Amino acid sequence: MPGEALEALEEEPTLEAAPDLSRGRPLSYRVATALGFLINPLVLPPTGFGLTLAHFGASGGEIAWIVSIGVVFFGLVPLAYIGWMVATGRARSVEVRERDKRTSPLAAGIIGYIVGVILIATTGQTAVPLLVALALTFPVNTTLVLLITLRFKISIHVTAVAGFVAGLLFVTWVPWVGLPEPPFLQSGPVLACSLMLPLIMWARVHAKAHTVQQVTMGAVLGTLLPLTELWLVWQLGWLG
Repeated sequence: MPGEALEALEEEPTLEAAPDLSRGRPLSYRVATALGFLINPLVLPPTGFGLTLAHFGASGGEIAWIVSIGVVFFGLVPLAYIGWMVATGRARSVEVRERDKRTSPLAAGIIGYIVGVILIATTGQTAVPLLVALALTFPVNTTLVLLITLRFKISIHVTAVAGFVAGLLFVTWVPWVGLPEPPFLQSGPVLACSLMLPLIMWARVHAKAHTVQQVTMGAVLGTLLPLTELWLVWQLGWLG
């Protein structure tokens, strides 16, 4: 990668205090900031787990249980750590825009993800190998993001949204056996979800949280990593 590109990725956009949606901000800035909170990386894992289980015809009770695991260990655990950082002055907002302060919340998230994966593997009943493979992409890829963050700033929002869409695409594209008729997820809903990706890319740049290079890197990694990992697991026959 050329030196200029590396410098651009490492460049920190102007940091601001916790976003304020008032005080005369342009409407586009307020919309972009709101989207950053609405399309949140912490809500995507439980949503993806629930949609996948519904796709395979799981019972409502099982969906509720697995989604609850996702909410607690893929959402609330990292959120609680970030909240502690804000409360103690270690971060200026829950977005943690400072690159050098993202390492510890990412590490806390990885620990929560691992516990969640173990619970899904031991208590799930429907499409367990696939669900575990999907869940494992979170600690694995978050570890890669953490290593990248040691040197460059990358958009976690964009990486998470791209990974969410990639996971749904994998679930719908691979010809699974024993699906209910018709399956819950089809190409139309998944393509509709994919519209979130360019939307959040625009929002993170427009809210001055990231540069174009940083959101582009997040989109590429977030899409290619889970698709490659899940495809390899499938080719090795580990998904049944």
